[in-house]
Amino acid sequence: TKMSKQVVNSPLSLLGELKQRRNTYEKRGLSTGWKKADEFMSLKKGYPIMIGGYAGSGKSEVAFDIAINSSVDHDWLWLIVSPETGDQFEIMEYLIEKVAQGKHIGKKYQGALSDDEYESIVKWLHKHIRILDRQSGWDDVFTGLDFSLKNLFEVVENVEKQLKGKFDGIIIDPFNELDLNLGGNIAGTVKDELDALIRYTKKNNYLTILTNHANNRHEIQSKDENGKSFFWKPPATKEEWAFGQQFARKGYQMLFVYEPPIQFQHLQRNEGNIDFMESINNNYNVREILCQKTKPKGVGKTGKFCLHFDRQHQRYYEIDSLGMKKKIKYPKL
Repeated sequence: TKMSKQVVNSPLSLLGELKQRRNTYEKRGLSTGWKKADEFMSLKKGYPIMIGGYAGSGKSEVAFDIAINSSVDHDWLWLIVSPETGDQFEIMEYLIEKVAQGKHIGKKYQGALSDDEYESIVKWLHKHIRILDRQSGWDDVFTGLDFSLKNLFEVVENVEKQLKGKFDGIIIDPFNELDLNLGGNIAGTVKDELDALIRYTKKNNYLTILTNHANNRHEIQSKDENGKSFFWKPPATKEEWAFGQQFARKGYQMLFVYEPPIQFQHLQRNEGNIDFMESINNNYNVREILCQKTKPKGVGKTGKFCLHFDRQHQRYYEIDSLGMKKKIKYPKL
C-alpha cells in the first residue's frame, strides 16, 4: 500500500511540534470554579469529561454549573445540547435563573428580575452560550439525519464557520438521547460513538461533557442511627454505567454524581462530618462527586468530594473546612 503521509514517527521527526508543546505544556487543565473539585479534576481541552448518575441525581446540574463557572472565570463559549432539560426556551430560561442570584424570571413573582437585570443576563449568556434544540434545531433542519455524535460534531464545525469562531466547550446531555441502533451490536455501536467523541474533542480542542445514566444496583440493607433497618443503593462503578463497559474503557475523566441516603447522612453527621451537617440543615442538599477515572496522567486523581445544591439559586456550592458556605460564581453584569 502506497502511503502519502508518514505513519510511524521518530522523536526527531516530531521535534518542531514538541518544542512548541513544551513551551505551553501543563498537565492539569483549568479550574472548575470549586476548590474541592480542583483537587480531583480539571478542565483540560481535548479530553472529554463523562458525568454519570442515577436519574435525578443532579448530573446535568453539575455540567451546567461547570459551563457557567468556566464562562465567568475563563471567558469560554459553550454549546449546550440537552433534550432532557427541555427545548431551547426552557434551557435558556433555566440558565437565566442560574445566573439571576436567586431572583425569579417571571415578572409576576415577588423578587423577580427587573427588566434591566434580565436584559443584562441575556446579553452575558449571548456571549457565552449557544443552544442546539433537538426538535426545532435538529429534527426540523436535518430531517432523516441520525442524531449521532459523528453527525453532531460535523454540524458543529459548520456552525463554527458561520460564527467565525469556535466553541470552548460542548455539553451533550444525556447519551441515551442519541439515535443509537440498539437492535444489533450494542457494544460496537457505543464504541463507535465514544470513538467519535474522543476524536472530535481532540481534533477541535474542545472540553466536551457527556452525561450518562447508570444501571441500578442491588439494594443493600443497613441500620440507621436508631437501629431501624433500611435499604439503600450504593454508587454504580464505572463499569456499571449504562451501555456496558465501553464508557469505562474509553473514559478520560469519569465523574459519578451520587445522592447519599438520608440515613447515612445522619450517621455521618453524628460522627462530625461537616458536609452532612450542612446538608441536613439545608433539606439534604449534598451530592458526593466520585472521580472514578482520570487520564491523561496528572489531569486529576481518583477520589471524591462534596458539593451542595442551593435550591433557591439553582447552583452548586461548596463549604470550607470550618463549614462556611463559599461564594457561588456569578458574572459581573
